[in-house]
Amino acid sequence: MKAIVSRLVSIEEMAGMDMLCTDKTGTLTKNELTLGAPSPAANVAPEALLLAAALASRRDAPDAIDAAILAGVTDENAFAPYKLLSFKPFDPVAKRAEAEIETADSKFRVAKGAPQVIIDLCNPTDEERRAIATQVDADAAKGFRTLGVARTDADGNWRFLGLLALFDPPRDDSKSTIAATKAMGVEIKMVTGDHEAIARQIAGQLALGTNIVVAENVIGKDAPADRLPAIVAADGFARVFPEHKFAIVKALQDAGHIVGTTGDGVNHARRSNTPMSALRSAARPTPRAPPPTSY
Repeated sequence: MKAIVSRLVSIEEMAGMDMLCTDKTGTLTKNELTLGAPSPAANVAPEALLLAAALASRRDAPDAIDAAILAGVTDENAFAPYKLLSFKPFDPVAKRAEAEIETADSKFRVAKGAPQVIIDLCNPTDEERRAIATQVDADAAKGFRTLGVARTDADGNWRFLGLLALFDPPRDDSKSTIAATKAMGVEIKMVTGDHEAIARQIAGQLALGTNIVVAENVIGKDAPADRLPAIVAADGFARVFPEHKFAIVKALQDAGHIVGTTGDGVNHARRSNTPMSALRSAARPTPRAPPPTSY
């Protein structure tokens, strides 16, 4: 396979792997996002919502989300009045991107990201918060990923502009690959930062199982002491932050499983507070027999 193995015993450990944690976006799905119908807030035009999201996107080197949003702006002159002063790309910890914009007579900031993060920026009323959550749940149940969008007003206060829905279809070969992997004796768990309803909908399409749990409920500081059975029984984890990923894998290893991980989320371990020495230690579980079907 043209791979260099620095620790030879890892080949045996991989042969004995009985559980695989996998990202969703770009691993199980195509990462080819299409833009759905926008859901603007009261007194906000759909065009204003989309433009604000586009201003909070990287136009010179867009990622999949940015490309989908920018494609929705059909007016070639829409960006002419705006000058980009600074840009903070999407951060998996902060879960938002932000830009500072200047026009001929004003400066303001725009942000797009996880709805709960954008909502917290804007401090809406309880009624507004419930309405936004209802819309997010409705979109997620259809398999749409939602982004919140906000802009600062003249006083520098954040104002919620609305939600954008994005759909990312499963890869054509994901379902068959999952079936073949399961036939080899390897259990698969989805690990995603997306809403649990989206994860459940995609997992159902791929025959992964629909027991999707919110990571904070089983890994967070308020999780019950007997959380291990829930982690082992879960088909996947949603609303996952980078620091959750190591904790999930470590918990499964502590339950006696030899765990593999795949997808871009593997890199998130380097952004967590977990020292690399601990990661290396966790990668050496207690030896156990390989699954009934070897490969």
